[in-house]
Amino acid sequence: MGICDLVMVDAPAFNNGQGLLVQIRTKARYEYSFIESAAIKIGSDVLEIGAHGAYLLNGVSNSDLTTVGGFPITLTKKTRSVSVLTIDMGAHGKVYLKAFKDLVGVKFDGFHSSDFGDSVGMMGSYENGAHVARDGKTVIEDVNEFGQEWQVLPSEPMLFQTPPTEGECVLPTPATDSSRRLGESISEEAAEIACAKSTAFEQCIYDVIATGDLEAATAGAF
Repeated sequence: MGICDLVMVDAPAFNNGQGLLVQIRTKARYEYSFIESAAIKIGSDVLEIGAHGAYLLNGVSNSDLTTVGGFPITLTKKTRSVSVLTIDMGAHGKVYLKAFKDLVGVKFDGFHSSDFGDSVGMMGSYENGAHVARDGKTVIEDVNEFGQEWQVLPSEPMLFQTPPTEGECVLPTPATDSSRRLGESISEEAAEIACAKSTAFEQCIYDVIATGDLEAATAGAF
């Protein structure tokens, strides 16, 4: 994905036109990139989550959590290292914003075509997940090119409180034998054992080896 702000999903029709927009900010660590913070805008409210579960609601750090866009929010500490913000939208579904140490993930559950049928962004087409470009027609197969396509433009709303990195997305530097550090202390066998109970087994193994952190297995896929 590179180092930049990206449009994860933009769904103008959500909740009869209230609108839902999610942007993610990515960071590079050695040869891979990850989400370091995410921001969701529902109506006029903006909720942002970063490392270790720190959050801002409409620009106020760690304010009392009640609602965003009229929908209730709950904060749950799953473990010492994992925090989850849940936005419960009733019949519209749920959004989970999760932080594991300095890694952030966003998960959507239970959404319907009436809310997301017109959605665009890095989540792809609602119907088939195709990586559709901004023109609404072109399908981009290369994942790095697709990420560049959905970098937040200067003309679009900026949801994060701190300004974005200027210029195009910077891709992580490919690993070399001399520079490779992450994962060297975690064998594939150790990762498989740690991930044995994971419902996303292969993704879990990748996360554990890439981060060099066995705790990633208990955090769930990012």
